[in-house]
Amino acid sequence: MPSLRATIFQKNTAALVPPLVSWILTKRCNMRCIHCYTCAGPAYRGKELNLAQQKEIIKQLADDGVQGIFLSGGEALLLPHLFCLVDSIQKLGMACWICTNGTLIDDNMSRKLASLGVAGVSVSVDSSESTVHDRFRLHAGAHFQALRAIESLAEKGVTINVDCTITKLNNDKLTELHTMVDSLGVKSVFFKRFRPLGRGFENRKKLALSKKNYFDAIVKLLEFHNYRAKGTEISFEDPSIYAYYRKQQRQDKLKMNGLYSQYGCLAGVAWLGIQPNGDITPCPLLKISIGNITRTSLESAVMHSDKIRRIVNRDDRTGHCRTCDQRWQCGGCRAHAFTKGGDYLAEDPFCIYSFSERSIR
Repeated sequence: MPSLRATIFQKNTAALVPPLVSWILTKRCNMRCIHCYTCAGPAYRGKELNLAQQKEIIKQLADDGVQGIFLSGGEALLLPHLFCLVDSIQKLGMACWICTNGTLIDDNMSRKLASLGVAGVSVSVDSSESTVHDRFRLHAGAHFQALRAIESLAEKGVTINVDCTITKLNNDKLTELHTMVDSLGVKSVFFKRFRPLGRGFENRKKLALSKKNYFDAIVKLLEFHNYRAKGTEISFEDPSIYAYYRKQQRQDKLKMNGLYSQYGCLAGVAWLGIQPNGDITPCPLLKISIGNITRTSLESAVMHSDKIRRIVNRDDRTGHCRTCDQRWQCGGCRAHAFTKGGDYLAEDPFCIYSFSERSIR
């Protein structure tokens, strides 16, 4: 798929910069969730950029050709100047999404988000059951507050997505979660693969599913969704799921027009991450710095990064990700590979597609 290389590495053009940036503004949070990949929490005191630096970065991202920015944390809504950043992003013609646990959203805040014209708000919901969700969040009442936030945002006309990480604690009730948020007017549920990162690594034994159980949960979700002609969409950020369904020639059973279905792993291809201290990473989950946004432009960081070049070149892999017939449409999760063995070019250790191929044989 040479067009992928050509798009990213045309010299002297902003086309080499991926269109999306996922910006972790802060690791401060009002919770200490057991699966948090950033290890965010109330006690975090690490280095973070100030308002002046963040506003300058927003201008730079616009100049570099970025089209949309996801603002997350930690809990982004803890920043007293968050709306100022959103306003700056909007005025420079970029789309803006906010990722939140929902506990800080009341009617006044949802009204403000609607007036700013954000592209959408992603609210994390771990289960249809309050006890399970609150167990993830270590925060009594978190489930009630998240649903209250969704209802308030929906009333104000804000586009809402729900994020849910699939683990041992919730894999048997995913369809119930979908049914619940569908009744609240949520546009889509974004089901995420659990990766043993940060606090998730510490709690991996009680959270990580086996490949078979993960595969079974995905298939159950897709079969459930097939019977629903309308309502809340189901999407995934695991490119190997799309590879599996593409190979099975069942594209009609799965939404195939999203970023992950088109590009597979988005690292360095469709998006980049920015960490709270300004470090630029191939994706927010892959903690390998290719420069710092306070000292170099996004365009320069990408152009001069051998790491990005090797990630984008999907022939530059090892294991089954090197020989896979779906490598250009998938690419495997680089963050999961790096977490497993310290090699960001290694095979994806939790690939649904390779698992299904071996199971068939």
